[in-house]
Amino acid sequence: NLIDPTTLAIGDVLIGYKSDSIHANGFSLVRRALREMAPGTVTDEELTAWLQPTRLYDDVVNDLKKSGVKPKAMAHITGGGLPENLERLFVGMGADLEIPKWDLLGVDKLLALVDAEDRFHTFNMGIGWVAIVNESDVDQALKAGPGGHILGKMVAQEGVRVKVKS
Repeated sequence: NLIDPTTLAIGDVLIGYKSDSIHANGFSLVRRALREMAPGTVTDEELTAWLQPTRLYDDVVNDLKKSGVKPKAMAHITGGGLPENLERLFVGMGADLEIPKWDLLGVDKLLALVDAEDRFHTFNMGIGWVAIVNESDVDQALKAGPGGHILGKMVAQEGVRVKVKS
């Protein structure tokens, strides 16, 4: 049942699964941003949303397995964000990703104080887990666990480029 990232190919599809929170990524940056904000800018409800425990995505992995989908690679999006956590899987390839806007309560207040480039290399930006699957497995993979989205495809150009859907 081991997955084999060496089977990745151009055209394979990256499916992202929603994160429940910041997931302990970049809390030094969060603390700096909070110090820069006026008192009361972030509500207790927003702080509570930011501090939700890290999701482990066992539901996604189990659902993929039950449905017969064998991902070519998977990544938990931790420190380093999408680019760093995905690039280490790719040899001679890359991915162009378009992610949904992060809907975490109050996160826009935080992101307003973070450089546009740094946010993608620090936070999960609302995507906590990525499975890379064959194009024929996309429909099943989207049903694995809550919050599945097509993020993009494997391409010949090395590196990971991320933008937020407008």
